[in-house]
Amino acid sequence: MLKIENLNKTFGKKQIFDDLNATFDDTGVTLIVGINGVGKTTLLDIVVGILKCNSGRISFNGLTPNQREFKEKLFYVPSDFFLPEYMTGKEYSDFILSHYPHSDFEFFNVCTKWLDINKALNKTLETYSFGMKKKIQIAIMASSGATLILADEIFNGLDFETTIFVQNLIHKMSEASKIIIVSHEPSIIDFYGKDIRVLAHKKLERIHGTSREVIEKVKKEGELNSKLYEMEKHFRTT
Repeated sequence: MLKIENLNKTFGKKQIFDDLNATFDDTGVTLIVGINGVGKTTLLDIVVGILKCNSGRISFNGLTPNQREFKEKLFYVPSDFFLPEYMTGKEYSDFILSHYPHSDFEFFNVCTKWLDINKALNKTLETYSFGMKKKIQIAIMASSGATLILADEIFNGLDFETTIFVQNLIHKMSEASKIIIVSHEPSIIDFYGKDIRVLAHKKLERIHGTSREVIEKVKKEGELNSKLYEMEKHFRTT
């Protein structure tokens, strides 16, 4: 179980989290939604250990982010990633998977075929499109053997067919792993509707409903609702 306890984080005078508490089961998919700037990526970065919190505790089945065993169980697909473009796809994947004791190199090769990038593995990453770079990250993620996976806007840059495939791949993976996804896409909200959390008011709140209902909830946060009201008012008077 992933536990976040009494998490506090500030950037200067701006408080991002105020005694945020959350628990996540060992398996299944959790979707985190929220308006821009509310701290979704910051939360993932703290869990991974990229950012430090002001106070609070993160643990996964008794392990903390500074422990090697924690890092070996966790895989993170950030929204913005910078790959070593001088390496080939195969060199890069071999390097990353070598850090995971339960990685499956054969399954990686299978995933690259499913994702249609197997013929590009001997090419340097600088020749990859954004979508191809995302695909190789997904293939590595799926074959890493990690049991805690964090993914920030993982479906960005993927075509329609690949999005459907990856949705189903993640669904199957979630039977044995915990997968936490940050996304704002309605189709993703509908597909993973069992456990949706809204990050708002410095807290993480569980919410139930369709994508439309979730979006209506998010619209009420921040300045979005007032902007939408002003826009509708403008078009009524023109």
